[in-house]
Amino acid sequence: MSYPQVPEGWRAAYDESYKRYIYTNVTTNQTQWEEPRGTIWVSNGYGPPPPLLRLMVPHLLYMLLLQYTLLHLRYMQLLLLHHHLVQEWAWALVRLWVQLPVS
Repeated sequence: MSYPQVPEGWRAAYDESYKRYIYTNVTTNQTQWEEPRGTIWVSNGYGPPPPLLRLMVPHLLYMLLLQYTLLHLRYMQLLLLHHHLVQEWAWALVRLWVQLPVS
């Protein structure tokens, strides 16, 4: 965000109730809402993200969701493969058991 750098003899204070700066002439102690002549706005380096980043955020979220979906799909495939292998192993044991001679 930015803040006003006022000329000598002035003071700027942010008014929370009005959400704007009020300016005080320190010599006369008069206040006003208008910027005094010679006011410069200075950035403190914080503010909204650049437009490109704002455009990229939905795309990045989409890519994360896509990656999650693909990983979940692969997990389900492996789970089904595991289930299939366990089932095959169980049937192989049943076939062996059926072939065993009864004593």
